[in-house]
Amino acid sequence: MQRPKIGLVTSVIDNRGGRGTAMVARRLLESLPNYTNEFQIILIHHEPSDDPLYTQYPELIIPHLPKPLDRQIIREALFWISLWFRGVRFDVVHFLNPRVWPSYLLMPSKNIVITAFEAGSMLGLTKPTLGDRLFKVTNRFLHARMTRVIASSNYGRTEIITHYKLPRSRVVSIPLGVDERFAPVSIDNSLEKELLSKYGVKRPYLLSVARFDPHKNIIRLVEAFHTMHSSYPSMNLLLVGGKHMPEYSEKVMAAIEETGLRKNIQVAPFIPDEDMPLVYSAAEGFVYPSYHEGFGLPILESMACGTPVATGNLTASPETAGDAAILFDPHNTQEMAEAMSQLLEEKTRKEFSEKGQKRARAFKWAEMANEVFALYRALLSGN
Repeated sequence: MQRPKIGLVTSVIDNRGGRGTAMVARRLLESLPNYTNEFQIILIHHEPSDDPLYTQYPELIIPHLPKPLDRQIIREALFWISLWFRGVRFDVVHFLNPRVWPSYLLMPSKNIVITAFEAGSMLGLTKPTLGDRLFKVTNRFLHARMTRVIASSNYGRTEIITHYKLPRSRVVSIPLGVDERFAPVSIDNSLEKELLSKYGVKRPYLLSVARFDPHKNIIRLVEAFHTMHSSYPSMNLLLVGGKHMPEYSEKVMAAIEETGLRKNIQVAPFIPDEDMPLVYSAAEGFVYPSYHEGFGLPILESMACGTPVATGNLTASPETAGDAAILFDPHNTQEMAEAMSQLLEEKTRKEFSEKGQKRARAFKWAEMANEVFALYRALLSGN
């Protein structure tokens, strides 16, 4: 019996590191050996790569075109059409990225699955590009061929249903996982010196991990740290993730200067993913002030490292955190400052460290993969 043919559109990991959407895609690909006896897996992407994940499975490379036609939307449209003429058909194609061009409608597949996480692209959280506007049109008006859309939380599912205008039956929630390497690291003098020498990180510090984008709410975090700092004059704030959107990043740096605490607020250089368990573990507490999240994976990574967490009480963050974090209104600077202060109280630290580690253990990448392939089976059986 012929195995069902599954096409995974993996362009999100082409020559990229493993954070954000790229990391989620990589974790699914790493699980594929568990399913290859049942399914024929083909990877579809844009750029040739010697990435070990790509060498294990058949590939279809979407070729470049002569300029000025070499636009991604045109490349994909012509490639999908060429597959029809070549007789290539799929039982399921899964786009591992929410940014889907209208050309996806030409894909030769019975079922098309989109991992969207949430509907942030529909909300104008950042200044839209022309591409963003096309993605928005696809999601809102051209979603007829989206057999299923995957959210990463129940909140994200509701958001997609609301803003894509999709029937509830076509949107499912599949939570993300936490890498096993995120675990408590015992910080001794040598590791503390390593943090200082490699990244200039000074302890003690409160930690936040997020790129400098408006919805990550970094400016209000800086203001909240300023509010509570007089009670904890030796405390530092470490911001990992760094500058992203230029205009907002400039505003963040200006806000830091205005506090007069430039020596206490550290904007870290790039920190490799393999060093993040150390950075989480060395923190006195983790603060996640974002006011829009589809999941909030850094919350769980910090919890897995035994670091107590305070996070905003909006969108998916409280769903991810459960009862294992201090919640605050991310629009209320005073409330955020009070939550940050609570993280420094010994009894509170111990309570939320223990709760957090237990909470993080419930989220596994293997479970995510199992649910994704269970979805494929359901689609193939007509459910």
